[in-house]
Order: sequence, then structure tokens, then C-alpha cells
Amino acid sequence: MLNIIAIGGGELEQGETLKIDETIVRCTGKTHPTALFIPTASDDSLEYWKIFHMDYGERLQCKTEALYLMREYPSSEDIQDKIEHADLIYVGGGNTRKMLALWRQLGVDQMLLAAAQWGTILSGLSAGANCWFKYANSDAPILEGEEGVKTTRVEGLSLVDVALCPHMKREPFRLEEFATMMRTTLGVGIGLDDNCAIQVRGQEYRFLAAEDGAKAHKLFWEGEKLHHEYLYPTEEFHALSTLIS
Repeated sequence: MLNIIAIGGGELEQGETLKIDETIVRCTGKTHPTALFIPTASDDSLEYWKIFHMDYGERLQCKTEALYLMREYPSSEDIQDKIEHADLIYVGGGNTRKMLALWRQLGVDQMLLAAAQWGTILSGLSAGANCWFKYANSDAPILEGEEGVKTTRVEGLSLVDVALCPHMKREPFRLEEFATMMRTTLGVGIGLDDNCAIQVRGQEYRFLAAEDGAKAHKLFWEGEKLHHEYLYPTEEFHALSTLIS
């Protein structure tokens, strides 16, 4: 069954998302699950891997592995083996557009789609949240040095028929940029504050928070009118159809 926990932002090293991270681990149903970290969006940052291992390995008692696609040039067989043996997959933040392009080039996108079908917990922060959805609001233009452009729409893996935007709280430009993007994007957009996450489990969803006040935003257009609703964390799950309709 599909189980995604996508985090809008937060500092992993400082334990800001710990409450959500604990939920991710708990959802595996295992005491010491294998947690696979994919840092493609940060150019396979070794420092990021150390932070992930400290949080998920030492603190949350997972068996941690890393999948480097740029640093080690693994074979398709090696990539497949790591993905197949993971109980949870955590995708790090960074450049969503660059990450997805490399995944598609190497066939990693199809391997992750297969992992979704056999019930692997799929998670991540920022770019690692963006990737699971139909569309995402990415700050790739900023990261790639484009002048006069802050964000762009990118096509994700389409596991959920929603457009996603991270960092709604700590990056003030995101709301306006996301609203503009949604004007030419069919369907519903969900923005996540930092330290807020959306969990999609099968055909249900809920929002999670690791700090008081963290919330989600639902954006969609009707003609020339923008609708912007606040959505708050709950313990209960709700029908996904009510979110995307």
C-alpha cells in the first residue's frame, strides 16, 4: 500500500523534524528498519549523509544506507538492490529539477515507483517531498543561478495527483510563486510549512507537525479567483478524494 510522508522543510541536524521522523520509522512496523538515504538533490553531500546517519541511525536506531548516484556511479543492479532492501526511503533536500532528471536518466524513477507498490515507506524533505507528487514548486532557478526567476514547476513521480510546494513558512516568496504556478496548473496545490508533513496512506491522508503552528495550505483557482485554505495536523486520516477535489 502506498505510504508517503513528505516534509515541507526543517533542520534535520537540529532535530526540528524529529516527531515526524519518529512517525516515518514507526510506520515500517520494525524496531530496526533499514533506512535508505538518497542525497541526489544535494549532489551526494557527504555532510548530509552524516547528519542523516546521526538522526536515523544513532537516534532512531535504523540500519542506515546511502545511495550515491553522482559520487559512486553504481550499476542498475546495485541501485535496485539497495532500493529493494530498504524498509524506508528518505530523499534529501536540494535541487528537485536536477535530481529528477538524473533519476529518469538512470531509471531510478521506475525503481522508486516499484518500491511504492510493494509498500516501502517513501519520505523526504523539501526536494525529497516534492518528488513524490504530480508537480512540484522547485527553487531550481535560484540554485542554478538564473536571474529574475525564483521557482519553476517540475513534473514529479505522480504517485499523488497533487502539486506540492515546500518551505511555505520560512521562504516568504513561496506563497506568491506557488499561487502563480497553480494558475496554469490543473488541480489542487498543497503547500507545506517547514516542520509540517503530509502523509498519504493508500487513499487517505493526514497532516503531521513537528512544531506548534506548523500547517498546510490548499491552493486552487476558480476562474480569476484564488482559493487559499489552511489545513491543520490531525491524528485521524481523511479520504484523499476530499483533498484533491
